[in-house]
Amino acid sequence: MLNTNSDNDIENQWESIFKELISINTISGSATQEQALRVIADWLTQANCSVRVDRKTKFPFLYAHTSNSQARPVLFLAHIDTVPLNQEAWSIAEPTKPVEIDGKIYGRGTSDMKSGLVAGMIALAYAASHSRSAALIVTCDEELGCLGAPSAFKTLSELQPKIVIVAESTNMKAALGHRGAAWFSITSKGKSAHASSPQLGSNAICSMSKVIASLDSAPYQIDQYLGKETLSPDLINSGIANNIVPDCCKAIFDYRIVKENIAPMQDWFTSFRGISEVQTILRLNPVWTNPKLPLAHALIERFGLFGNGTVPYFTDASILEPATPKDCPIIVLGPGNPSVVHAADEFVESEQLSRACQAFSSIVAL
Repeated sequence: MLNTNSDNDIENQWESIFKELISINTISGSATQEQALRVIADWLTQANCSVRVDRKTKFPFLYAHTSNSQARPVLFLAHIDTVPLNQEAWSIAEPTKPVEIDGKIYGRGTSDMKSGLVAGMIALAYAASHSRSAALIVTCDEELGCLGAPSAFKTLSELQPKIVIVAESTNMKAALGHRGAAWFSITSKGKSAHASSPQLGSNAICSMSKVIASLDSAPYQIDQYLGKETLSPDLINSGIANNIVPDCCKAIFDYRIVKENIAPMQDWFTSFRGISEVQTILRLNPVWTNPKLPLAHALIERFGLFGNGTVPYFTDASILEPATPKDCPIIVLGPGNPSVVHAADEFVESEQLSRACQAFSSIVAL
């Protein structure tokens, strides 16, 4: 039961709800995501927040807000899903049985990003008890390419927040944006033949390997803030038997972009002999906030800058940025270490999460 009698009561009550959410296996694509949204909704309702779990769209999302202020709110943005557990690789704890050892809480989603989510919940409870304007949006299936973010677009466009805090893991340093992404499905075509006479066919794997071997010469674009683009071949599939020259090869390339124009990279793929199809299966735009915006500057001054100002991953902000006002900074800021996300033995430092709850609560007073 949430106790809202004092600030300390609110800010120090993160542990039980955090561990409850870690214990729910909310792997992307699972129905348990909605179960976790209901748990969050019940907790926030006890904190006197107005809460809605929207199930009208393909991907449900939670929207909660304080109802005692008409000012533009501080919005905390989070997602509830996690990557697969990969349970066999864990050595310290079971992924859905959180355990604290030497000040670190282990479990899947501890850094990515249920710690940031819980800090946002605590901040919303604080705002409700202090007549401050704050809101929280929690999406599903972010890890699958921000699939759930479009469901929340209309709600966000009507909200008109004064600042958006994307509560992903940054070790509580402020980041101003991130690169976008384009996932390409590339197909090379060849001609099948008996593997004992490969000269009679055309090996589609060999055509694809020439593309992979030429990655250094790809037309990468550079942005003064977001840095240089990258291209990574992450999945490949070809062949039907070990004695047949393959006539088809498909590969998925992860292209992290700094510009919205991806045509030069598409043209580069098609320039290779044997490449028959270049299909874009995901498109997420880069995100960047002007550090001179007053609220952005205030958070940089308080928390410091994360690295060069950008995080290496993408977030739901790629989809939702167009729904925000032009004067609304989007800051990536949250507890957790980016180096342990998606990894076995993922953890968050309990002291850092406690500080994040206090910090997020103070942000609603800006």
